[in-house]
Amino acid sequence: SIGLTMPRMVKDRPGDDPPRCSFAGARWLFCWDMVLTFKEAMMRLVDWLDKGASLGPDAPCLTMDGKSLSYAEVQALTHRVARGLNGAGITPGKHVAILSGNDPVAFACVFAISRAAAVWCPINPRNEAAVNAYVLDNFDCAALFFHSKFTELVDALRKDLPKLEQLDCLDAEQSFAPSLDQWLAGVAEVPFAATPVSDLAMLPGTGGT
Repeated sequence: SIGLTMPRMVKDRPGDDPPRCSFAGARWLFCWDMVLTFKEAMMRLVDWLDKGASLGPDAPCLTMDGKSLSYAEVQALTHRVARGLNGAGITPGKHVAILSGNDPVAFACVFAISRAAAVWCPINPRNEAAVNAYVLDNFDCAALFFHSKFTELVDALRKDLPKLEQLDCLDAEQSFAPSLDQWLAGVAEVPFAATPVSDLAMLPGTGGT
């Protein structure tokens, strides 16, 4: 699994027991013994990443199998990916899917989608191919980041997904898609910002009963 470590963002008040802690997303939040300010409650997912980077740039942000990406590393990657998405025509409000197991780079792309003011569509690797094809098409996904473990699946599906404008493999070049590193080769390493067109941050599929 991936561990997401959040530097402390709010000073503890005298007498707090246990210390306050939280995890907050784009327009949703989960709180445990914590009071968020209105500004904090309205922060996007990427705003929390940036806040963490301002507090501890060298602190571990994403950890998996003993390997960690610092807040500064994740922040820098999200600026490049968001700029790349924008350059590929993925403007604010468009839907971007991710098909991957637990992977730090994949989760960094979630932050990047937020920075690009696009909408994240998580694709469940455990779904049947037809289900994921339905989700990608009906959610109007314009871009897809996928792990090489699912190359055969994506290759089989893509011919029936004309709405996909951009395909990128997170970890390796494929015959029909560049690797993330290749795709980002010409993308400037400068900050990127986009203005959201709505409050929608994530569009997940749901299972039927």
